[in-house]
Amino acid sequence: MELNQLSEITTIDVEKKDAIPTIYCNQIRVVMSQWDMTIEVGEANFSKMTEGENGKKNLPVEFKARIVMSPQHGKAVAQVLMDQIKKYEDDFGELKILLKQPK
Repeated sequence: MELNQLSEITTIDVEKKDAIPTIYCNQIRVVMSQWDMTIEVGEANFSKMTEGENGKKNLPVEFKARIVMSPQHGKAVAQVLMDQIKKYEDDFGELKILLKQPK
């Protein structure tokens, strides 16, 4: 398929959608290179937080999936996510990001 033909696609058929796992994510790690973007998604276990060195806390995170894509695709994904967040905020109000550290 030619790149200019992509704009002619109106729907995408998803096969075996029942086989796609659902993963809860409250932690994300992103690593970039010139050729790839790696996104790891996981879940932090706040009930297993321990005291670390220098009084800092250690938060165990179980990473459950890794997605690797080109930086160009990553930028396209970021744009789609921002479009969806804008639609959500238009319907339900602005989302606030709280960056408080757990005690």
